[in-house]
Amino acid sequence: MESATETDILQSQIAQLQKSVDLLTHKETVLTSHKANLAQKQTLLNAQREVILKEEELLAAYLANPDRDYSYLEAQLEAARALLVEVEALAQQAEASSAALSASFRNLETSLTLQNDQFLATINEKQVALQNLLSATEKQVNYNLEKEPTFHEPNTLEAQPPQRPEEATAAGSQEAELLLAAAAANNFATA
Repeated sequence: MESATETDILQSQIAQLQKSVDLLTHKETVLTSHKANLAQKQTLLNAQREVILKEEELLAAYLANPDRDYSYLEAQLEAARALLVEVEALAQQAEASSAALSASFRNLETSLTLQNDQFLATINEKQVALQNLLSATEKQVNYNLEKEPTFHEPNTLEAQPPQRPEEATAAGSQEAELLLAAAAANNFATA
């Protein structure tokens, strides 16, 4: 059966994993935005190339025959320039969107890194506390083991029961003799 601490740790790990998944999803969005930005820049480069080609075509036509009517080439050049202006605006929007998403991603990444550092610091603190508790418990066990022989040493009075009654009997006999001698002396003195 899991303890409350283990459950808390698992829930914390699940939350961290969910945040990591969110971070990866956000990173995917940022990368997709960068990809769209690059595609928009490629479209911009193609539009710029088209304008340059139309300008070259019009210039070559003027050089070949300056008296001809090149209004259709001028119209194509103006259309290419108008398209270029639109593509430039779209490219700027894509770049701004990509930059905003990148900044958002950096903020989210910083936040998650900070939370992860705090989580690791908390785990380290708990680990140190557990190690201290384990060390204190081991010291207490060692202290108890050191003191245990004194708790289990046989009582010297109980270990020598035959000698004690004999000593007590001998001491009692000696005292009885002294008392009898004193009593006898008192009897002679009073008689």
